[in-house]
Amino acid sequence: TRDFLTRQLPETGEEKELFRTKWLEYEGERNALGERHGHGRARLPNGDTYEGEYANGLRNGRGTYRFKNGARYIGEFVENKKHGQGVFMYPDGSKYEGEWVEDQRHGSGVYYYMNGDTYTGEWQNHYRHGQGTYVYADTGTKYVGGWVNGQQEGAAELIHLNHRYQGKFVNGNPIGRGKYVFDIGCEQHGEYTHLDQVNNIIKTILNIRKLSKSASESIKTFSDSCAVLVLTHEGPIYAPIADTRRFAIDLVKAGSYLNVLAFCNRKSQAEF
Repeated sequence: TRDFLTRQLPETGEEKELFRTKWLEYEGERNALGERHGHGRARLPNGDTYEGEYANGLRNGRGTYRFKNGARYIGEFVENKKHGQGVFMYPDGSKYEGEWVEDQRHGSGVYYYMNGDTYTGEWQNHYRHGQGTYVYADTGTKYVGGWVNGQQEGAAELIHLNHRYQGKFVNGNPIGRGKYVFDIGCEQHGEYTHLDQVNNIIKTILNIRKLSKSASESIKTFSDSCAVLVLTHEGPIYAPIADTRRFAIDLVKAGSYLNVLAFCNRKSQAEF
């Protein structure tokens, strides 16, 4: 059943029609067919509300949709769906600003996460997909590169405070050919894989110590020498290695998360 009620607005004395069905309450403009058309407000039975533009009975144009759980969308609609440019504020405090297609994040947009992280780039079907930049708030680390269905995938660069990785990512991990570039002027090149053997290699480095500034500066002067770097949250720990060629071969074979253990060869000219 439908009821048509009128009420007098206290500010203007104007009477506006209130259209009520068992599905919702609506106050606003309608077309000749009685459909919501123009500007109006609606309250849904689940407690959600909408205020904005309508066309032929559907949300079309700009509007604000407030969810009962505290979420809010401000932006464009097409046939009741979020479509076009819009901002979605989530109950946990995170926020997305960008393009929408049929209720999904799709196109270019920025997502502000509740922990301070941000993602700026391309989206597809609600997922990070395409080219994008993810910044980790706690460390300042920045990932710049490819994404597939929300995962870091493809050619990319992972930029840390004192070093960076340039190469290929698979399922969020560095796999395949790539290199680490360190701020002391050296690089590590290799083919990265996931093998437990790297843990055994770490155990063989018995005398690693954090060098003083003067000692670390001396690494820059090595001609054909190399060094091992164990990267900690505080920064890299350097350890000169005598038999560099054999150690380098073993390390490249081991691969696996060389952001934890890296071979440093300042003279390497490999290109990727």
